Amino acid sequence: MRTEPEKTETPEKTDTRTILFSLWTFVMFNYVYADLFGVMDSRLLPGFLEGRVGDLEFTPGFFVGAAMLMQIPMLALLLTRLLPRAGARWVNIGAGAFKTVVVFGTLFIGDNTAYYLGYSVVEIIATSAIVVIAWRWVPARAAASDQGARLSPLGA
Repeated sequence: MRTEPEKTETPEKTDTRTILFSLWTFVMFNYVYADLFGVMDSRLLPGFLEGRVGDLEFTPGFFVGAAMLMQIPMLALLLTRLLPRAGARWVNIGAGAFKTVVVFGTLFIGDNTAYYLGYSVVEIIATSAIVVIAWRWVPARAAASDQGARLSPLGA
């Protein structure tokens, strides 16, 4: 009896737009869970309820600034899908570099917990990867993605 040789699957190449979108989604979950863990931390919760943790006071201005900082990765998600390659590339480079610097800077503010440091390291690695991947995103590889972005509101 003759059997067919096993076919090995060739992994499909994931387009850059999808990789960047996925990394931003991953980073956003890390931001949310790092903050959620902080609120659940019994050592920090009394300070959150009083509106002050260490030297950080939760004023209306603080919340506006925090909201604006979180709009950056949310906009990066959206614009990665909607903009043509060149625009999406620069959005990812700029937003990724900015968020990397911001998270790195938070490591030197206050008394950080071990879980916050862990999340921060992962976030810094992910946003740095976003910058590198976007920097290497060249037109030749993205021609099909650009065409899809023009034809579909969700991009390629």
